[in-house]
Amino acid sequence: MHNFFLTVALIVSTPPASWESSYGQGQQQAAAQKKPLVVVFGPGATGWTKIVRAEAPAAEVDKLLAEKYVCVYVDTNSPYGQKLAQD
Repeated sequence: MHNFFLTVALIVSTPPASWESSYGQGQQQAAAQKKPLVVVFGPGATGWTKIVRAEAPAAEVDKLLAEKYVCVYVDTNSPYGQKLAQD
């Protein structure tokens, strides 16, 4: 019984992955933290929130993203996002 509560506490205490909205800042952050980038392209400035809400990554996936990667969401509605998506 005690193991169950400990496991739940560990999962709940892990902060969710944060999503950077600037690819350039994400690159700088990844270099500084020595982490790889996860880049998601989609329409709308708040599209990453739709991904997080709709897809609801499992706790293990969210923990992995938060600890091991710098996450970047690129808005393909913006001119910069369109150019980046085409490159």
